[in-house]
Amino acid sequence: MDDSTLDVYKDHIITPAILFPLDKYTLNHPSHPMDSIKLIADFLKKHGNLTIEVGYNRACDPNAALMSTEITIYRAKAIAKALVDSFGIDPQRVFPKGYGETKPRVLEKNITTPGGKVIPAGTKLSEQWINKNFLKDKNKDDFEFVMGLNRRTEIQVLRTDYIPSK
Repeated sequence: MDDSTLDVYKDHIITPAILFPLDKYTLNHPSHPMDSIKLIADFLKKHGNLTIEVGYNRACDPNAALMSTEITIYRAKAIAKALVDSFGIDPQRVFPKGYGETKPRVLEKNITTPGGKVIPAGTKLSEQWINKNFLKDKNKDDFEFVMGLNRRTEIQVLRTDYIPSK
């Protein structure tokens, strides 16, 4: 696979969705999250000098049992562990970080919702902005879609000078 499979931006990389069961941090979701984690592993193998942060972000969810920051830390750790245990990435290259709801996504390009509303590039998908523009009771599909954009794994390059130990 090549880098074009990942959404690479100047300061971060957004992976294809790595989904978890509700309120869990196990990698047994029916969407096959290990497929997306393999993309990260392939990227790291191709770029052997990189050290990365695996950041997990979550949309606000008033129905969640676990606190948002707590579960995102566990999910980031689960992704980092899979990179190490399943794909042989050196643990010194992968640093997990959970962001909870503190880092709303800023759109890099225009996005069209299932209901046809265009959200322009540069929009910050904060809880306040989402609630103002997508009331749950008016268009639940658009609301869930936009909330889902905040649930993401972002890879940030921390260093470009990693040298494996012998």
